[in-house]
Amino acid sequence: MEPVMKVLRMGSRPEELAWSVALGLVIGINPVVGSTTLIATAVILSLRLNIVAGLLANQVMYPVELALVVPFIHAGERLFRQPQTEVLNRQMLAQMHTSPWVTIRTLWGWEWHALVAWGLCAVVLTPMLAWVLKPVIRRFAEKRAEKAAVPAGE
Repeated sequence: MEPVMKVLRMGSRPEELAWSVALGLVIGINPVVGSTTLIATAVILSLRLNIVAGLLANQVMYPVELALVVPFIHAGERLFRQPQTEVLNRQMLAQMHTSPWVTIRTLWGWEWHALVAWGLCAVVLTPMLAWVLKPVIRRFAEKRAEKAAVPAGE
């Protein structure tokens, strides 16, 4: 466990770790399935944050991402005042065989509306998570430092 903790800390301050984890978590629920690792890597590296902490948080969110795809699609439909549709109903599945380009356009419309809905959530959620995580990470780091300072014989 200690080698993992060393890699996670890698000279990062609690503020940097909090932002790394917050970004990893929020990017991890991005409704474009299959894009989160690439996006998280680009954002975290460009901000010079802790890539290990950010990508670990990102990967943990995969089940949540899958669970939130349809809710983000519905939120995007509401946001853009589109009629709410049943995602991948029988008609859509039949249309995939007869009109694949129409299906792709429909799916892309849903996807970018969902992405906008997620983006609005992300703008609010990321700083809130970083704000909540910072004191938690700071306390954890202080406790680990105190534990390390106690001699082994005591």
